[in-house]
Amino acid sequence: MFTVTFALPDESREFRKYWSPDPRSSQSAQETLQGSIHGVPVSIGHVGVGPRAAGVGIRKLLEEVRPKLLICAGYGGALDPTLNVGDLVLDARHASNHYPRGGIRVGRIHSRATAAERVEDKRALLGETGASVVDMETATVAGACAAAGIPMLALRVVSDSATQPLPVPMTHWFDIAKQRPRPLTLLAFLALHPAAIVPFAKFVHGLSGARASLAIGISDLISEFAQSPLTTNMASDAQSSRSTAP
Repeated sequence: MFTVTFALPDESREFRKYWSPDPRSSQSAQETLQGSIHGVPVSIGHVGVGPRAAGVGIRKLLEEVRPKLLICAGYGGALDPTLNVGDLVLDARHASNHYPRGGIRVGRIHSRATAAERVEDKRALLGETGASVVDMETATVAGACAAAGIPMLALRVVSDSATQPLPVPMTHWFDIAKQRPRPLTLLAFLALHPAAIVPFAKFVHGLSGARASLAIGISDLISEFAQSPLTTNMASDAQSSRSTAP
């Protein structure tokens, strides 16, 4: 069985169009969803936004399922200026030197507790880390998988380019503590900053294409790894890393 994690159901929305739910299991966005794709059993989990929520979410998920491969997927902000919205980046560190073919770039995903909202922040992070993309959950999920001896791939789709600031600070449209959108706070911000309305609308519109690109990328990864012996090698690598960890 494969498991794909996202921060929120919004990120998995397009992927679930390719995925067939198991009618015998409960299908709630708050728990692990069971189903299949390409005839391969695939569960979907939503672990939450940010390292704290993701830490709780991934631990709970791994108590329910033990996949032969977990794909940590979702949005990410580009640090590499050659990346565009909708481009896919696979983190090289979690792929055990086995990379898929196709339109997926291999790079590094850097995680931090807050969003990189300004172009200056992204430029500084690129210089400090050499990463291609920044997100908020990959490192937490990777740590939990390493501790459990479960092989993991991290795949992020670019939601905003390195030259594109977030038009509205994240705290004005999403409440990390409560893990839910803040529509009234967003409307209040846009009312006070009308110049941000069009850029924010473009940002939201771009997410639709990014979700579609992510869905295809995950589907292709599952199809490739389901037919390959590489997952067996990756599982051995994951167990070895766990046994030699300090």
